[in-house]
Amino acid sequence: MSAEIGRIHRPIKGEPLIIHDVPLWVHTSMRVGGPARSFARPGNPAQLQHLLRWAEENGRETVVLGGGTNTLFRDAGFSGLVIHTSALRGWEIAEDSIRAGAGENLAQTAWRASRAGLTGLEWACGIPGTIGGAVAMNAGTRQGETADVLRRVEICTSRTQSTVAAAALDLGYRTSALQSGELPAVVVEAEFRLQPAAPDACLERARSLLAARLDKLPRGASVGSVFRNPAEGPAAGELLDRAGCKGMHVGSARVSTLHANVIINDGKENAADVLALIERMKDKVRATFGVELHEEVVIVPVSGRNGRQASDVDRKRRTRGATLGISPPSFRRRACVLFRTNRRSRVSKEGVRKMERSADWMDEAQGDLEHADNDLKGGFYNWACFSAQQAAEKSIKAVFQRMGAEAWGHSVADLLDELSQRYPVSQRHMNGALELDKAYICARYPNAHPSGSPRSRYTEEEARRLISHAQAIVEFCASLLSKAQSD
Repeated sequence: MSAEIGRIHRPIKGEPLIIHDVPLWVHTSMRVGGPARSFARPGNPAQLQHLLRWAEENGRETVVLGGGTNTLFRDAGFSGLVIHTSALRGWEIAEDSIRAGAGENLAQTAWRASRAGLTGLEWACGIPGTIGGAVAMNAGTRQGETADVLRRVEICTSRTQSTVAAAALDLGYRTSALQSGELPAVVVEAEFRLQPAAPDACLERARSLLAARLDKLPRGASVGSVFRNPAEGPAAGELLDRAGCKGMHVGSARVSTLHANVIINDGKENAADVLALIERMKDKVRATFGVELHEEVVIVPVSGRNGRQASDVDRKRRTRGATLGISPPSFRRRACVLFRTNRRSRVSKEGVRKMERSADWMDEAQGDLEHADNDLKGGFYNWACFSAQQAAEKSIKAVFQRMGAEAWGHSVADLLDELSQRYPVSQRHMNGALELDKAYICARYPNAHPSGSPRSRYTEEEARRLISHAQAIVEFCASLLSKAQSD
């Protein structure tokens, strides 16, 4: 399978494989980190091996980065080579397993498995980051972890490419031989062993676990849980809370008042603030309880450490990283083509990578619309509204991806406002976006609403109206993509 990874999702034609002085804060969820001396996005295992050999021959340390959701770079940046896995993509579903490239989103992969009637990954539907990072740090929750379902991985070094069983990775609590550097290799793809089950039951379990997580996790720029739980005694969050860490701040970095093990960064390019706050939190717990906390987040030194796999999956949930829709088979084919493309075919048109990723976002948007309709029929009106908001958000991101532009908005209204700087956006669409964002907040924080159960907060009529708003935005974005295609 790995030979086909990157056949479409390769670096854009004309883009050098290695570029220099790339700011790292834009590639991490905490928005911190100075420049990387060298930066590359390999599109296939051969390019990855080339990069690893180049680093060895030139004496450069390497760090592998995926979603950047559990990684902190310092303000001075990184003096070696950062290898970004975002182009190592593709996935395929079998009767009792799912395979995915290292750069695939973990949450989206879990939702795909659930929709296909494969159980075992539902716990991951609320975890952002990538497959590679999930393997490297043995990502998980109280309901499950990567080690429970991982069957095998394909790894790459500067000289070899091989498939190893999960047992060879020495998976432990938020660590592995890849994470510790004992196995100096990079994940190319992973296969997860799952069990066939009813799709509706899988999706219901996934939604239930996701809703429970949303109540506990704060929103903002963060890496999720900063510290590992101690081997014995109370969890890190409880120790930090009892030590009085909630609300502590250094500069623009602050400890969340909702969860004491989460730092929210209100600034950017301010790693010094975040690192100083981490030390203050450790000092507080040490002074109060005599317990030494250890970071779960990977803090990368400026000089790095050769062979380290910097994991990129956190224990927070970013809504846009998950998919609540059911993608019909026609929408799944485009991603699967990565594993079925004729080996002799050549895809060399400039912009193919942007077009394919744009199509992926639009496929997810269409799937969310279908699932919104299914929830509407089932009487789950809040979930219907939630899926409608996701559909609108992803369709706008599809347009940005097609343009090759970065989308900075964190809501449908923000994204549409950004889009309006390039295309005319009607007031009707803007009003609909605001309503959809309101529905998202209600679904994310159900206990904050006074009207009771998730079923009762939105009526059928309100849900239909919001789905209509989402359909209009998706159709508008589809028309922009169609125009771009013809141009």
